[in-house]
Amino acid sequence: MVAWTAIFIMPIMDYGTRMARYFVQDALGVTTAKPREWWVSTLALTGTAAFLWSYLLQTGTISTIWPIFGICNQLMASIGLTAATAYVLRKRRPIYGLVTFWLVLVFASASIHGATIKILHELLPTRVMAAYVQTAILILFIMLFLVTLIDAVRAYIRRLRTNEV
Repeated sequence: MVAWTAIFIMPIMDYGTRMARYFVQDALGVTTAKPREWWVSTLALTGTAAFLWSYLLQTGTISTIWPIFGICNQLMASIGLTAATAYVLRKRRPIYGLVTFWLVLVFASASIHGATIKILHELLPTRVMAAYVQTAILILFIMLFLVTLIDAVRAYIRRLRTNEV
């Protein structure tokens, strides 16, 4: 049982750490175009994310952080669909971009709604430090996703206005 749990948890921890690092590096404007300049931020953000995940595991169980991974996984799917929408807008008529963009809105709204319910009805009423850390993580990821989405929508609108499709 312990080996199965370790095999299951380690990829999730790796995915969560990469996701946290990706969001924060993207928000800070750190790109992989200059690999020599971003290794420090990668080490610092990976260490911070790993510390936060292990703190949450020490104060609870895998069920403590499992909903956070689910919400963040859907937000990452939304970011992938946002990139797919950009590709469709470059290669096809703008109307085809709606095929992928409406899914962004569905996944994102469901994830943000679920996170809001979790924060307001599960986490904050407990008034424990681990719940506050989870709340901060969820709010941070949602805010970073919204910044990414707003930037993408601005780029879509600019591309549609200049007829670069």
